[in-house]
Amino acid sequence: MTQIFKNIRNRYYEKIICIPNHLYERKDLSFLRNDLFFSILLITFLFGILAYIPSVFFSVEHEKYAIGIIDTIAIATITYITFSRKLSITTKKIIFVVNAYILAIVLFIYLGTKGPATIVLFSISLLSTLFFSKRVGLISVAINAAVYFSLPFTINNLIPRPNFFNDLTVNAWLIIGFNLIIFNTILVIAISFLVDHLESLIINEKELQNQLKKEREDLIVAKQRAEESDKLKSAFLANMSHEIRTPMNGILGFLDLLQQPDLSEATKSKYIHIVNKSAERLMNTINDLIDISKIEAGEINIVNTETDIDKLLIELYNFYNPQAIKKGITLFPSIPYSNLELKIYTDNQKLYAILSNLIKNALKFTDEGNICFGYLLKDNIIEFFVKDTGIGIPKDRQDVIFNRFVQADLSDKRAFQGSGLGLSIAKAYVELLGGKIWVESEEGVGSVFKFTIPLILSKPQNI
Repeated sequence: MTQIFKNIRNRYYEKIICIPNHLYERKDLSFLRNDLFFSILLITFLFGILAYIPSVFFSVEHEKYAIGIIDTIAIATITYITFSRKLSITTKKIIFVVNAYILAIVLFIYLGTKGPATIVLFSISLLSTLFFSKRVGLISVAINAAVYFSLPFTINNLIPRPNFFNDLTVNAWLIIGFNLIIFNTILVIAISFLVDHLESLIINEKELQNQLKKEREDLIVAKQRAEESDKLKSAFLANMSHEIRTPMNGILGFLDLLQQPDLSEATKSKYIHIVNKSAERLMNTINDLIDISKIEAGEINIVNTETDIDKLLIELYNFYNPQAIKKGITLFPSIPYSNLELKIYTDNQKLYAILSNLIKNALKFTDEGNICFGYLLKDNIIEFFVKDTGIGIPKDRQDVIFNRFVQADLSDKRAFQGSGLGLSIAKAYVELLGGKIWVESEEGVGSVFKFTIPLILSKPQNI
């Protein structure tokens, strides 16, 4: 029977109220109040239809036509608010309660204490508490008291032979009424307590659900990070193995070849050059590992000294230009103030390392075109840049390009040498100097790496 009513109610929600059933999965107090109202409204309509016919026969048989008329108006009103799509829920609730009050008054007048009028009044106050709030429920109790105590006297001269006191004296009526109102008030307060407790439980449940949802999301993120970390760790170890073994094999192999007695001077020079390049590559890898270890351990100290920015750019140009020429790339510095020696206070070695890592990165990923590096002065900061015409960086990797070991990601099919630590070291140094670093790139067009540091002039300069 319960399941049949639930099916009827769900169809009623969907077809009559025009609210899809899945929206009724919410569990807040407002929903529960409305759900209770519609359930009671539907029950009242169904049972009201069943009770209407015998009630009409009773009123005709006993010549109490007013009861039949009121019952007709009541069932018509219930039918209207049950199937109306225009009325709001609040309006339907108000009409339902007013209709019940009118019905209770008529039952009192024509049936006295023998009828269900007192039960209807009690029901109105309880339902008002459930439909609206405790305040509305207590107001309903006050209206019940006014109806119960004043109706016999106000209607006595209007209705011939009223039935109020057929069974009870006035004193008995008043005493019983007083007790009924007290009992009614207690029930309203008790129901309000239960509703408040229910609301508290709903709120706590929602908070718990939100907390569980957040913890679940955090666990998913942590799992993804752990999987990514494990993936990068495996890729990094594989790449480090390659970065260490390859130059070591070159060193050992060509040192073995140098022991052959019949080598020409030209061949010896060539082998020695290869050994030196392999040793340089191995040393760069070891230095990167040492630097990132120091950064992770917080052992990097900043030593600010007077730094000639233009001189530093020229040194970088002189050092990396031979590599650029060898690749057929044009490398040039951009010095905006050629008449001025710009000197600032910063850590010279860290700044050199940052620009060096960015230029090496540009040389690695640029096969043709040019690489330009320089700086611009903006308010109280100095903005450096390294611009290349290389392969560019995909949009989905630009946010992680400065992370540890990203170059070691095995999903990268291009076989570039390097530990994948250069940009990470550069980012750490920039942040230690009090600045920030970012990249602007378009795949197939090129990249621009930019970073800022505070502009602290060593002496007043006209810029």
